Amino acid sequence: MRSSIGRAKASAHTLSRSFTNARAHNSALAIGFGVEDGKRLAHQSFVEGTSRDGTFTTAKSAAPSFMQSFLSCESQHLQPAQPTTSSDHTQLSAQVKKKIQMFIEKNMFIDLAEALAAWTLPSLALPWNEVLTREELSHLVGELVNQQARVLTQSNASKFMEDNSYLAVSQYRDAHRFKRLIREIFANLLGKDGHLYAQKLEYSVDLTPKEFENIINLELQNGKLDLASLWFQYLEKQHPNGQHYTQMTRELWLLKFKVSAGGYSPLWIIDTGGLYDHDFNTRQSFLASETQWLRIFDEYSRYQKLLLGCDKVVLDKELVKCMINSVAYNKNIRQVYHIIEQNWGILPTGELVAGFQKPTHNDLLYPDNGLLATIVVALIFNSDFRSALAFINGFQTNYDIDLQENKVFWDDIFRWSDSKTRYREYRALQIYLKETKCNAVVAPTSNATLQSTLRQAQASPSFDYQGYLEYINGLRSMRVSLFQELWKCYKECKPGYSTRPFETYLKIIKEAPEDSLCYDLLTDLSREWLASYVNEESFNKSWSYKNTDRIEHQYISTLKTLLDCKGDSGEFAELKHIINKWSLTEDMKLIMERWLGSREPHYYKIAAARAERDEQNRLIEEQEEFLNIF
Repeated sequence: MRSSIGRAKASAHTLSRSFTNARAHNSALAIGFGVEDGKRLAHQSFVEGTSRDGTFTTAKSAAPSFMQSFLSCESQHLQPAQPTTSSDHTQLSAQVKKKIQMFIEKNMFIDLAEALAAWTLPSLALPWNEVLTREELSHLVGELVNQQARVLTQSNASKFMEDNSYLAVSQYRDAHRFKRLIREIFANLLGKDGHLYAQKLEYSVDLTPKEFENIINLELQNGKLDLASLWFQYLEKQHPNGQHYTQMTRELWLLKFKVSAGGYSPLWIIDTGGLYDHDFNTRQSFLASETQWLRIFDEYSRYQKLLLGCDKVVLDKELVKCMINSVAYNKNIRQVYHIIEQNWGILPTGELVAGFQKPTHNDLLYPDNGLLATIVVALIFNSDFRSALAFINGFQTNYDIDLQENKVFWDDIFRWSDSKTRYREYRALQIYLKETKCNAVVAPTSNATLQSTLRQAQASPSFDYQGYLEYINGLRSMRVSLFQELWKCYKECKPGYSTRPFETYLKIIKEAPEDSLCYDLLTDLSREWLASYVNEESFNKSWSYKNTDRIEHQYISTLKTLLDCKGDSGEFAELKHIINKWSLTEDMKLIMERWLGSREPHYYKIAAARAERDEQNRLIEEQEEFLNIF
């Protein structure tokens, strides 16, 4: 027991010392940041391997009006290590603004985060609040929060492609570093010596509404609902006796829905009902104290006069999207229908209510792609796939919503549809045995034991094998038909190539291979390949090669699926012809020929087993005919 306590104390001491060293390192960076002109900050500690290739996407035009003053600053070169006169102070201030300008223009947001984490330390020669206002710092931190969200999205997209695992890890490290630095900035603002959450979060320093928005958004997008809710409690302690409502901005109200009432769909827990190996849960916390959406809406209705200056409840798209998410998360699908019909007049069949007066284009509630995505995801989450597809058609028809070039919309729809309809056959058999109360058969524990369990089950008089086939075929048919309709909609909208829809549809084809579906997908992929292909030696070969690489990867995988489909069915004569006709390049042709050579023994083995089975069936039929004669 004593040794455990000793180890705990030593660990705590090491943690405290590492924070102290990190903050001392940042102090040195801050001093260099204030006096050296044109020299980038040196920051190789903490997380190694961070990308510095300028892959972030915010533009200078995203900066608010206060950034224009930064753009007019002249570069200054200063010799002293710290300001000694008013003139030195002014020059240092100008230099800091110039550096911030450079970080933003060159998308060096990791550098900006490192600099702000160092600059907000106490007792520096040039304190941050002598150069920036609180609002300006809040805006910069808000940009860092947005960048962290983008890097997280990029990491998830790269992780989806199995061949990009290294890139996904690198991007995840970048996202983690952003999160750590932003938390460090807030620890500095609150005067904490160490990690922001090293001790219980108690009210100490006043924060502005924008600062609350930043830190809550950060924790929310990282799945930390428990930490995000702590900041709402901090706000209430900072403004007790109900005065916190006077500080609730529109963004804070939206965050209230997202954190407390399930209004943020990326953190929804997808329950597979035992049909898959695990449920899908991206949350990084165990917060269980969720509030009914209607209670928060009643709060908003009572106090929105403080926000808008009027008694009437004013709805806009963002608020209604949060409400739809919250209602859908609580499985109240009829209420979702009601909200859609009341505001946009679209029925679950996709038809417009007769005589409904549609909102005008300049109305706060006029629908857009984001709203349609919210509605469709909400319905897919509740397994209402038919209505989800109907609403896509209904909103496109009645509100001229254009889904071309909208890859994010389709990525979300395909991702949610895949997660919601996945199943494992052995788990489906487990559920079927349980529901039919067939105790005579031992349920399989993995796909490896599925076939032996089925043979045992067929020999049992208490097992309804035909009922099981109908059950498993129903699951398969629902999944395949849903994606065939989604694929049809996707192709009609012509959004251009996107990895997830093609990869997901390929996965569906692999689950139930058909040569016609393989040919169709090969045709679509070849069209996309021709549109993005640039010769290796071309001077203008750019990031398009990433798409070309992914398309070739998916194309080869589809071609292998087609060859397996033909080979398993014994159509050996067509295999080499398919390779010659459908290979995009000579290199691809060689790759496929080598692969086919390694697969041919497998095809011959299947053919031999099929011939043996056919011969056994023939002998059984002859025996039955002979017995019928007697």
